[in-house]
Amino acid sequence: MTDEPLSRDEVAASLATGRELGPDYDGAVADALAERLEHAIDQRVDTRITERLAEARPARSREQDIRIAGLRFAMAVVSLVLAVPLTFVASRADNEAGAAVLAVWFGIAAVNAVFLFATRRPRS
Repeated sequence: MTDEPLSRDEVAASLATGRELGPDYDGAVADALAERLEHAIDQRVDTRITERLAEARPARSREQDIRIAGLRFAMAVVSLVLAVPLTFVASRADNEAGAAVLAVWFGIAAVNAVFLFATRRPRS
């Protein structure tokens, strides 16, 4: 099946073929024509849906990408600056120092992961 739109000449040719072949082949000719029409309609609907989705979801601009990259860098710096003293304090805990350090780093990683997913580029 071709991806070209169904032209008036093709419909006329299908009707002429149906007349030439006679009533025994009317069902087969009608089925073939209906399949081509359905395919053409599906292509048009898909194209319109794609266009509408593209209009509804504008792409981020270069300035937004630069801003988000700056925010990500700032988040990484702040995370590291906070991680050092928090790790020091957690490591001084008397009983569960290892668990406290692990909790600090897990919290930092979780905050960074949430921030990353919140600022990621939507798929096109």
